[in-house]
Amino acid sequence: MLSLADEIALNEKSLSGISYVFLPAKSATRKLVVCFGAMGKGGYSRISWYLQGKGDSRDSYLFLRDPTESYYCGTVGEETFATYSAIIEEAVHQSGVERRNVITVGNSMGGTAAIMFATLLRLGCAMATNPQIDFASAAMSKWGWLPRMRSAAPPFIEIDKLLKSSKHLPVIHAYVTSEAPDITAVKVLTDCMEEIGGTLMVHRQEDQEHKTSCPTVEDIEKVAFGLGMHR
Repeated sequence: MLSLADEIALNEKSLSGISYVFLPAKSATRKLVVCFGAMGKGGYSRISWYLQGKGDSRDSYLFLRDPTESYYCGTVGEETFATYSAIIEEAVHQSGVERRNVITVGNSMGGTAAIMFATLLRLGCAMATNPQIDFASAAMSKWGWLPRMRSAAPPFIEIDKLLKSSKHLPVIHAYVTSEAPDITAVKVLTDCMEEIGGTLMVHRQEDQEHKTSCPTVEDIEKVAFGLGMHR
């Protein structure tokens, strides 16, 4: 049996220096799940679940990471948003799914990216845990989010401003634990979505720390079923 590292090496590809792992469905695809990694070790979030068989063979999965910790946008002069977008677009094409049947998933920086890409690429749903939404709440954190957000290249802007300026609003499921910056950020997101008439479901978690495993495989499946992606 291959190790996780060997499995990743076997499936990993790259485009313009950006690495990714795409696991296509083994039959007609019901949905595409795009998983964005968080800050830290720069790894692929949730990939162990799916390489170990916890996914569904009728679904496709795309795993992305951003070792530069620049919110999947890069910095001025070294922009990466277009490359990540191209990778996602190709996964959508290869999966043969409608955009409404694409779910983006991520925690922290990955959660921010999940909302951003679902909005800008007109995808169906974003599932984001403790995402960074605005500069003010990010400034409350000890993790150094604010300077990374400020240095990220366009099209990165604060998520509430992005949503207010967008013609497309994905369904958003936000998972939040009990650290003050995360609670404040989700409150900003809630106020924003109420103002613009978007669809937002907030799931409060008992975890006391920023890092959490939500949303789980079961959470993703439940949301997809509720949105009619399994018909």
